[in-house]
Amino acid sequence: MAPRTPPQSDRHPPPKQPYIDTPVKAPLAASDAFQGTDLEKRRDALIMHLGDVPVCPLEYFFQSIFRASKVSPQLVGEVRTILDQNKSIVDGRWKQYPNNPVVMQGDENLVYSPLAQIHATIVKAGAPLLKTAPALKLVTKPNKTPIGENENATRPDSYSTMIQRTFLKLLMKVYKESWFSIPVTWEFKKREREQFDNIRKTLYNLNHILSNDPRRRFAFGITIENTRLRLWFACRSCVLVSEDVDFIASPNVFIRLVLTLAFATPHELGFDETISQFKDQANFPQYKMVVEGRTFITIKPLSDYQATGILGSATRVWLVFDEEDPDNHHVLKDTWIPRGTMTEGDQLRRLHEKLAAVEHTGDREPSDYFLTVLEDGYVCVSDATGISISDDTLDAILGGLDVPEDAGVMVMTKDTAPKIRRPSVALSHSKRNTHRSHHTGLPSAPKPEASATMRQHHHRRIHYRVVFKEYGETVYELRSLSAVMCALGDATQALKLLHDLGSVHRDVNPGNIFVVDGHAKVSDLECLKPYREDEEGESDGLCTGAKEHRTATSQYTAVEVAANTWHFRPQPTADSVIGPPPPFFSNPLHDLESILWIGFWVVTRYKAEDNLYPLQITIFNDCFGAQATDNKRFNFFSQRGTVLLKASDFPGAFSSVVEMLQKFRHQLHIDHSTFEKDLNPANLDLTRIHKAFIDGFAKAAEMPQDIRFVKDEYKDSLRSAPRSNAAPRRSLDDG
Repeated sequence: MAPRTPPQSDRHPPPKQPYIDTPVKAPLAASDAFQGTDLEKRRDALIMHLGDVPVCPLEYFFQSIFRASKVSPQLVGEVRTILDQNKSIVDGRWKQYPNNPVVMQGDENLVYSPLAQIHATIVKAGAPLLKTAPALKLVTKPNKTPIGENENATRPDSYSTMIQRTFLKLLMKVYKESWFSIPVTWEFKKREREQFDNIRKTLYNLNHILSNDPRRRFAFGITIENTRLRLWFACRSCVLVSEDVDFIASPNVFIRLVLTLAFATPHELGFDETISQFKDQANFPQYKMVVEGRTFITIKPLSDYQATGILGSATRVWLVFDEEDPDNHHVLKDTWIPRGTMTEGDQLRRLHEKLAAVEHTGDREPSDYFLTVLEDGYVCVSDATGISISDDTLDAILGGLDVPEDAGVMVMTKDTAPKIRRPSVALSHSKRNTHRSHHTGLPSAPKPEASATMRQHHHRRIHYRVVFKEYGETVYELRSLSAVMCALGDATQALKLLHDLGSVHRDVNPGNIFVVDGHAKVSDLECLKPYREDEEGESDGLCTGAKEHRTATSQYTAVEVAANTWHFRPQPTADSVIGPPPPFFSNPLHDLESILWIGFWVVTRYKAEDNLYPLQITIFNDCFGAQATDNKRFNFFSQRGTVLLKASDFPGAFSSVVEMLQKFRHQLHIDHSTFEKDLNPANLDLTRIHKAFIDGFAKAAEMPQDIRFVKDEYKDSLRSAPRSNAAPRRSLDDG
């Protein structure tokens, strides 16, 4: 069945929830170690970011991910008979391994090189029985790095690559393989005590596969230490690993795994059937994507920052055009949202409905401060029976099969070998949960009987796409101080509209402010949340729904939000008693503080004269650079520490802006302290501070001074800018 997205009428209503906040979790790309060039430190950062990994029987993978495979135990037995007869297996062992690898001469590359021959032998024996051609072949090229769209120095010991070249292949004489066609990587060690090195490399391989290729929904890895083999699996909701099996002493298990992978369809190997890849005139990879039955073609990537890590939203944003209307450009966002949250499209439609009733006196309609949805919907794929279902990480990918109740977890630490931790309560006699949803176009409701391991390690997500009608420059791309000030003023006006409706944005940053035809619009409303209740005790703001955690662009996050605590509560005195504060929640002052941080980023990141001033460099490094910390940002915001901010320490073109930002910061201090005396959102008066921000930026926008992007004086943190549209990319062609 052709991929589709469900109609708007089938969408879930927004869930009701209080205004208590969800904690902020920095994305993997925000890690200083992951931003660096040291491959080992990047691997360690990934390990620490992922945490513990559930350990499942290998049979679980066959029943869930490979549930549609035609490789049955009976067929495996027939292949085993063939391999026994042709002496590929001798005395119950592969003939290439009369001894275990640990006692064989040579390094890993030499000792495990026979696996390519064993793999080919198994595939050759299975092809006539399966009556189809294999999709994969195993290649061993330990000294050659596969090429991908993103720079990467990792080099798997072996990898399974697609045989049918329906995917792009790089036109390079030396490197014949690319990450675009690799769904499975293999890593080998002769000694079991070196397992951790295999794990670090495999997880990094999986991370690279998922971040390099927009078509990937999930990917696989295989690790072998001596004879112990484990299968690894990664999608946007979880990382799983199998219990170890002996690939030499248990040939049937290895036969089944090889055949299952080798004869899987691209869909079963993790490729998204709703995205097709092609080359543009410059031989760069571009994509066709289906949204609500319409095909959109990418022109260039705008952002893929959130796709850096394995787990999470994997949000990618492109400039696109409709296949049937190439003259008009739009913005397409592809993302994996937490299951149960309201989509950004539905959020915007509700917002526009509310804004239609808002009285206004300005030149712009209230709805003009936000983007317009052209098309949106859940991505749908075909299940094992050919029925179209929503691309959900549990139902569509894992077949609705929970991790077994008695599954242990592999405890990951940075410097020591991982250990398997079993559940503390004996569950060996409990019935394993095997929920399977009805195959409909919508995700099934959360199941309360899901295993504890699944609840802790699988944060269920659903694949969603939205196309926005408007396209413009973000604040990152503006080069006029007047244009930046005007954009921040418009953004403040947009936030005022949200605040008046009882909601907070919670992720204001330069990449979320688009300038279209000279006017700014605020985007990315997936973190929108109410901050107050109406007179009847109901949340009166817009709401996207509950999340396990949320990510935010850390340099522009309010210092309280970054710490998930109240910093400006009054200190108790001898005559007063102050009780414990309520749970932390975001409020409109935090959104305005993000606007303030963008302002300080502008006056430290840009220069209006030939050279940067020393104080610009100091503030940037402390608050926005790769060495910035939450503590340094708090000290700067609260005016603690040794850095004294004076307008005269900045270029003349920035002096009046710095004075304005100083006033904003002072006013935010006052309002934070006043609000936190009782922390009652109903008593939060925003009239003065909204007006101060809007009027201040309007006055600052009268200055036509051009500003230039700083490139050489210091390196910007990857956390503070989207992917460059002009980044050099290798030439590609069809193979």
